[in-house]
Amino acid sequence: MQLAHYVDMASALKAAAYGSIAGGEQPKFLCLTQDFGHVIVKFAKVGSRMAELLPLEHLALRALDEVGVPAAHTQLLSASNYVFLEVARFDRVGLTGRIGMLSAGSIDDEFFGLRDTWPEFATRCEQAKYLSAGDARHIDTMAAFSVLIGNTDLHFENISLLINDDGQYKGVAPAYDILPMRYASIGGGLDPDLTPIEPKIGTIGPKPQVWERAARAAERFWLSVQTEVRTAPMSIEMRQLAAVNLKVAMTFAAPFASA
Repeated sequence: MQLAHYVDMASALKAAAYGSIAGGEQPKFLCLTQDFGHVIVKFAKVGSRMAELLPLEHLALRALDEVGVPAAHTQLLSASNYVFLEVARFDRVGLTGRIGMLSAGSIDDEFFGLRDTWPEFATRCEQAKYLSAGDARHIDTMAAFSVLIGNTDLHFENISLLINDDGQYKGVAPAYDILPMRYASIGGGLDPDLTPIEPKIGTIGPKPQVWERAARAAERFWLSVQTEVRTAPMSIEMRQLAAVNLKVAMTFAAPFASA
């Protein structure tokens, strides 16, 4: 029943302007499910590049969660030529409860006005006592993991901070929208070539604990892309690329993770 509803929603929206209150370019809609609660449902047509990337988002968030970086819980489904990714809403409690949340963009615009990089934002928030050292390292790890999986979409709406009832910051929100955007369609039906990742240290710096955790997550991720059975199709080319990217990521991270 739920999948049939998803197919109906996707079919109704395919000729419309996509979007949701969450924004972004990936087609999506909101739903309240019996088992998963409030969710954002992303979808793509089987055979498209995005139909391969939705499973990668599922695996990437799981890999982060497994190394201790809180991440949104997801579930992958497919039916009638569509792939669906349910993303549990961590800003909802029960049927009507809400948890306060502000994007890094909103916070940075208000207090800093820089919008440079995730690690630099994390450092500023730690110094301003908006985040604990542990939460700042979570953001560093998200950034380092992104480097190791080819996530090029590190804009300031893709990380957020949670807010308590008193209006005080209470930590970084679970990771979301982290996937190998290097390979995402760029519009007009054009898909980038499946070339190996090109990691750079950027503003993260040589932080051993950050890179060690990010490397463990990246290893888990690229191995999963190669070996796990999924409910959505994964091309041979993507699996082969995953093997190459695993070697590139581990070679790059090794000196920093062991420093």
